[in-house]
Parts: sequence; C-alpha cells; structure tokens
Amino acid sequence: MVSSGGGRGVAGNADESNSSNERTYQGVSIHKSSGHYKARLYIDRKLTYLGTFGTEEEAARAVDRMSRWCEIQEKMRRGGEAFTYNFNRDEYVGEEVALEAVSTQREMITKLKEVAARVGGAASWGMSRFKGVSLEKKTGRWKSQIMIDNKSTHLGTFDEEEEAARAVDRMSIWCKIHGKINNGGHTFNFESSDYASEEAALKAIETMASMVKKIREFAARACGVASWGMSRFKGVSLKKKTGRWRAQVTIDNKETHLGTFDEEEEAARAVDRMSIWCKIHGKTKNGCYKLNFDSSNYAGEEAALQGVDSMEAMVKEIREVAALAGGAAALGSSRFRGVRLEKRSRRWKSHITIDNKETHLGTFDQEDEAARAYDRMSI
Repeated sequence: MVSSGGGRGVAGNADESNSSNERTYQGVSIHKSSGHYKARLYIDRKLTYLGTFGTEEEAARAVDRMSRWCEIQEKMRRGGEAFTYNFNRDEYVGEEVALEAVSTQREMITKLKEVAARVGGAASWGMSRFKGVSLEKKTGRWKSQIMIDNKSTHLGTFDEEEEAARAVDRMSIWCKIHGKINNGGHTFNFESSDYASEEAALKAIETMASMVKKIREFAARACGVASWGMSRFKGVSLKKKTGRWRAQVTIDNKETHLGTFDEEEEAARAVDRMSIWCKIHGKTKNGCYKLNFDSSNYAGEEAALQGVDSMEAMVKEIREVAALAGGAAALGSSRFRGVRLEKRSRRWKSHITIDNKETHLGTFDQEDEAARAYDRMSI
C-alpha cells in the first residue's frame, strides 16, 4: 500500500465536521472543556477514536502511529485512499518492530490510549517523543537511528533519551553540511542554535562512516561528548588543547565569544547570563532566550544584569568571570540558587521569591550558608 510523507495540516483523517480553526494536524481536534487534544482516524471506513492527549503534537503522532500500523496490517482508509502523515514517515522508522508486534486493531488502540493516559507513556512500548529515537525494552536504553539515502543507519544506544535525540540532530547537521540526503529532511529535535558551537567539528569530519563512528564512540563512553568537542549544554564546546570549556552565543547574527571556563557548567551559565541580559535589554539572540538551567537560578542576579548598560560591558564582565577562580562572584553571581554577592561587604545575600514577592533571608560570610538558608526556606 502506498503512503505519503506528511506535513502539518494535511486534511483527510479528521472528522469532517470539525472546523479548520479547531485542527492544526490531520485527525486532531481540541476538546474545548478540557483543553486537551483528541486523536481520531478513519479505518475501514469507520471513524475510530484513538485517545485524548495533553499536547496537540502527541495527538498528531498517535494518528501517525495508527496510520503506520494500518499500512503494515493492510487496513484501508475511507475511500481506499493512502494513509498520510502529520510528520515525516521516516521519523517512525525506529518504532516499526514494536508496531509490527501489535497483532490486532483493538490492541493497537489500547496501546495508544495507554500512552495518552500516562506521562511519558510512549516509552512503555518503545516509542519516544523525539524523532529517530526508540526504546530498547530489554536494556532500558534509547536507540538512535536515521534514514540517509534511503538506508536506515544505526547511530548508537544511549542511557538518556535526550542524548539519543541529540545524536540524530548532529547527524542531520552533518548531512546538511556535506550535502547528504536525510530522508526525514533537515529538521531537528532541538533548536539548531544549540549546535552552533559544534559546526566546525562537524565540518571537519569528511565521511559518513567517520561521523557514525564518532557518534557511536560517544554512545559507548560516559560523558563521551567531550571526546570531540561537544557539550550537553547549548553554546558550549570543549577546547581540546586546554581541556577547558568555551562559551559563545549568537547575537544580532554575530557570534560572540564569552570566555573559556574550567567547568562545563560554568560555561553554560555564562551563556545563560548573556541570554538573560539580551532579553532585558531587547537584543536579538538567534537561539531565542532558551536557557541551559531554570531561569529561577538567576533571579537574584537580574538587578546586576540590568545595571550593565552595553553588550561590550556585559561580555567584558563575563570574560572577567572566566579569568578568575570562582569568578562568578565578580558580577555578584553565585553557583547557588537564591544567592548573590554584596560587593561592598563581600558577604553573601540569601533571598527567595514567595507569592511573587522577593523576601530577604539574611547575609552570610559563607556562600554555602546563604544557599542553605534558601534551602531551609524552600522546605
């Protein structure tokens, strides 16, 4: 049976009575009273309910998975039409074994409804919320694979679902740089800007075999991303010669170096602080204002960031941080949530936001003690 790859808004599987403004994806409509999304599909000329989902995308993916199952089982759509997809069919290549193992339509629908009823429930039968990723049930690890030149390529098996998704993204970027045909298109699980600092390393890898080998080496090694300059944080890369972590960010379409740090996490926090500064001062940051850590970690620093008038001054401050041991203190920052340095007294101030109001908890000689005061108030 012939199928077509998909895109958003392909009509045909949904209940025709729904108005177009209620449905972005085929087979999906909003349940107005709950704000959740219903997934439905015509199978053998009968409209079949697949479940209600918290997000529109998950409902759309339920329709796609049911469509793929129907193709495997040679079920028919209304009018004998081919099944179409909301997302590219190749995104589900890692799930086909699991789908083939489901023998009846009732069992398949039950599976989808279980997914709908469970947070992260897709993992219960080998599915992932990311393209090109599936769960290996025996090991509990996440398998990463991609279609290149009409051939499925295994990229490795990972402990974390997100890391498997990032492997797919990196392979997709490599394909785009080197002109390879990625059957799922050059779309990513995460923002392409997350990988801006890695492009030079990816360009330097000449063959697909070498790239796949690199990713598999990463999969086989704890923290192996560092082995070829990658980081788990956006805007961060490893300088192999020094073993230090470089922080950089793209602002107004220009890449800006923020400094080099001993700790990967500190480099990531430098990127976050620059992102917050850009948001406060209305600068255009190409990766939007997504942070590596929760924004609440920086609540105590906003006044200091507001006080820095120019981008040049902000970059200079961050570079000074990078040049100092424990240098975050140079601009009043702390490695702990709810803590900042009072520059005049050189003591650590602890504060917390409760009911949208900032509450001062005290000033301490030791940074750790200020952090513990915050923790006790949080408890």
